Amino acid sequence: MTAYEKDLLYMLCSGDTVTAMSKYTGEYFTGAVDEVAALQGKFWIYAELGERKLIDLDEHTICKIN
Repeated sequence: MTAYEKDLLYMLCSGDTVTAMSKYTGEYFTGAVDEVAALQGKFWIYAELGERKLIDLDEHTICKIN
């Protein structure tokens, strides 16, 4: 987890739009933040197709979309 990602995780709020890309497969998801578990380095998003995805910062790179 980069310093940027760590700071971003603590600033995320429900409804924020983010893109997350897997560090292993290159698969990416864009969606709205649902819940944040900052101490665990994880959060849930509702992806574009409506499915709920768990994003773990040990496995994904994230970027917030304005």
